[in-house]
Amino acid sequence: MQELLSAGRLTPEEAAEYPYKNVITRAVGTAPIVSVDIFEVELKDGDALLLCSDGLTNEVSESRILEALKACRHDPDSACEALIESALSSGGRDNISVAIGFFLKEGGDEA
Repeated sequence: MQELLSAGRLTPEEAAEYPYKNVITRAVGTAPIVSVDIFEVELKDGDALLLCSDGLTNEVSESRILEALKACRHDPDSACEALIESALSSGGRDNISVAIGFFLKEGGDEA
């Protein structure tokens, strides 16, 4: 589904109801060579990196995820717990995996 969304073949509204959204087109361990996506981004002091499964994004809106990240700034454990709890309270129909890192410039506060 994400490949279709990125290619402009589905709208975000269509993607939310797409019947094949859980079909995996690439997976580690199924072939000797896997095509991976690599992105470079410039991080600024205080930026957060969120790695999560669709168990979170199918249950919690982007705006709610952003609110949780802002509320738990510099506390990745609390942010993860808040997001998982939010997904569970919204239905929690799939496994929920969340990892968060906050980028701090050298000499900044530790998190």
